[in-house]
Amino acid sequence: MPIPITHKHAVAASILDESGSPLGWLVHECEAMPGGTRMRSTFKIPAALPRDFAEHLRKHCQEEMGNLPKFLPELYSKREKRS
Repeated sequence: MPIPITHKHAVAASILDESGSPLGWLVHECEAMPGGTRMRSTFKIPAALPRDFAEHLRKHCQEEMGNLPKFLPELYSKREKRS
């Protein structure tokens, strides 16, 4: 049985069909660690989606995560100076 991990910060969203039932969901979990933050994103998407969708989602995530180091350290530094 997997051990549950508790995160202090998580964002979740669902994609609903016309009847309000979830078609898929995503969860972004963040936790503090020495020197920064660890973020994990989990997606559940319907198997019926075109294969291209999963590939485009993977590419989007890779590009998005690749851009975070370009601006997050500066934002963090500014936040720390205000505290």
